[in-house]
Amino acid sequence: MILIIAVASPIVVALKIVLMILAAVVALSVVIVIHELGHFLTARRAGVKVEAFSIGFGPRIWGVKKGETDYRVSLFLFGGYVKMKGMESEGGKQPHEIEGGFFAAKPGRRALIAVAGPAMNVLLALAVFTLLCFTGRKVAQGFLESTVGYLEEKSPLRKVGIVPGDTILNINGQAVHEWKDVMGAVAFSPSNTVDLTIKHNGTILNKRISVERDEELGFRHLSIYPRMDSDKSEGLLVSEIEKGSLADELALRKGDRLFSLAGERLYHIDQFRELLLGNIGKEIELAVRRGAKRPRELTLSFRVPLPENGIQVTSVRKGSIAQQAGLRNGDVIVKASEHEIFTVSALAEVLSKNPGKKIKLEVLRGKHRRPEEEPPPPPTDTLLGADLKEGFPILGFVPDIVYGAKREDPFSATYFAVKNALLTLKGLMTRTVSTKGISGPVGIVGMIAKSILISFTTFLYFIGFLSANFAIINLLPIPIVDGGHIMFCGIEKVRKKPIPQKIMTALINVFFVLILAFFVFVTRNDIMKFFQGRGKESPDKKAKILWLNVPEAGVSRSADQGENSQPKQ
Repeated sequence: MILIIAVASPIVVALKIVLMILAAVVALSVVIVIHELGHFLTARRAGVKVEAFSIGFGPRIWGVKKGETDYRVSLFLFGGYVKMKGMESEGGKQPHEIEGGFFAAKPGRRALIAVAGPAMNVLLALAVFTLLCFTGRKVAQGFLESTVGYLEEKSPLRKVGIVPGDTILNINGQAVHEWKDVMGAVAFSPSNTVDLTIKHNGTILNKRISVERDEELGFRHLSIYPRMDSDKSEGLLVSEIEKGSLADELALRKGDRLFSLAGERLYHIDQFRELLLGNIGKEIELAVRRGAKRPRELTLSFRVPLPENGIQVTSVRKGSIAQQAGLRNGDVIVKASEHEIFTVSALAEVLSKNPGKKIKLEVLRGKHRRPEEEPPPPPTDTLLGADLKEGFPILGFVPDIVYGAKREDPFSATYFAVKNALLTLKGLMTRTVSTKGISGPVGIVGMIAKSILISFTTFLYFIGFLSANFAIINLLPIPIVDGGHIMFCGIEKVRKKPIPQKIMTALINVFFVLILAFFVFVTRNDIMKFFQGRGKESPDKKAKILWLNVPEAGVSRSADQGENSQPKQ
């Protein structure tokens, strides 16, 4: 049995990779081919001759010719294209002089052909969302509500007393019902000041907060997360128990629901970890609900163990003693001068007892992680000249997410997808959203690939959402996309004569280079995000030895490095 599992695991991984690649190819091909089908059908109706309709790009591998059109399948099955007659000069004739050609058609007909592609994309989105209205779409239950599950330490809502379990009702005068409403209202807020109406312990509160744009993500957000449970299924759902762990000793079972810890109702795994971190060494109670039909209430008492992960180095400053010792972003300090290190306070104590000495650090080094952008100069009393975060105690269970089925009006879903694309473009122009907040081809392919692993309905939803976004992008007044052709038709209508081919060609070439540069830029962002994510993987288990020179004056801690400072998850 062990051998079978060992062999099956890489096979399963390989099958998942193949499935993800196929999903990305299918999704993009469907969106693009439907778009081109709109151009094709409208061109024929408008009297423009179509020389080729291709599924895929590159050399023709199969096809059939009917009339003047070659219906073909090309080698690279990634999208498709329509080739219309008269797109370029032929036999000494200018494009507008070629009979049956695209540019020989009247401006109104050409505009109709151009707009037909995006229109088909909107219709595709509507068709997909209509199907999902009947079947339902698999969605994490927390995303169907606006209840807060966890707040990061940096969240502005923490400062105004908002806690897990509170529900956001309104943002800037706009009612919110789901998590996407919360995210969108904050990300696209016209100013940094955000007004919220929140239900807190049965009381309605009105709060005004300031939310700055996250430069790493590229948009504003509240640094909060939705709940992992639901009103119908309260508490963190246990999906796996690690043998020999504290959870195993407490006799937790798969399917148990962890309802509260240390008297606080549980909504999110990071909230659970934070409560453990705040009660290290203390005896606390865990309320558990066991069983589905008639759940039993269990109360388990245990002493919170010390963290197992040491403390992690998240950012090393230039010229600091941390850099001089060879510490890197992502390193985990497990021992200092032969003392096990679990908290920042423990490290500070070791350093304060060894002024002017060289002490040994034992460090678990993670995989290569790209250094973050150089932060501002640190305070003179920052420990080591590096940002540190503590690990958390390990209970030894894996939580699961409660899923639900969402059925949404297809017109509302299509409207949301189109509106989201327009607000993103507006945000880019007004600089409320940066280019880091958008995904390029690599990022889009990655999201499509991940969607199929969640569920087929999630994959279908992503096709519809992507199709609506593709329609809006193609309607932009840029020469190389459909919106550019529509713009040229409008100019020609006003001038009452064709735009010179040289001018059109020059504009198309210039914007092609600009768009290509933009795609390279956002692709670079996608790749950087990927490798930054990879850098967060578990560190190597073999400790590396580093030597740290402690200054004669010793070191002190900055005010923000408390003993139980909450790690970012």
